[in-house]
Amino acid sequence: MKINLSSMLSICSVMVVSSLYSPISLAGPERGVKCPAGFTSSYSGSSKILRCKKTANQYANTLCPTPPFNIYKVRKGPDKCAQPVVVNLPVTGPIPTGLRNKIRNVQCMALPGTTGWKLDTDKVTSGPGQRYKDRCKRSNTTYAWPKRR
Repeated sequence: MKINLSSMLSICSVMVVSSLYSPISLAGPERGVKCPAGFTSSYSGSSKILRCKKTANQYANTLCPTPPFNIYKVRKGPDKCAQPVVVNLPVTGPIPTGLRNKIRNVQCMALPGTTGWKLDTDKVTSGPGQRYKDRCKRSNTTYAWPKRR
C-alpha cells in the first residue's frame, strides 16, 4: 500500500486546526483532563469527547414605556400596558372587547442592541399576597477547553 505523504499532512493539519476552534476536546477524563471551575462536563465514552459548558441567565424588568400605554397591569399570564382610562382590567380570562384597543403587551427593559430576550411570565413578586409580575430572561452559554488536572 502506497501512502501519499502530502495527503496525510493535509488530513492531520485539518484535524489539528478544527480541534482548536471546536468547543469539544478529544481528550477525556482518562487522559487526565477536567473542565474548569464553574463549567459542567459531559463526556461521551463511545466517541471519547469531553465538552465543558456553562449556562448563565440574565434578567431584566418589564415595563410600559410608550405613552399613552404607560399603566402597568399585572395579570395571570402576560402582563399588559394600559391607557389611564382603563380602570378595571380582569386579572384572568379574556380581555373585554371594549378594552382591546386600549392595551398593549409589556416590553423588556434590556440593554440597547442586545438580543435573545424572552418574556418570562408570572415570575417576580414584590411581597406576600402580591401577584407575580413578568420579567425578561436571556440565557448565555459559554464553552471552554478542558484543562490538565
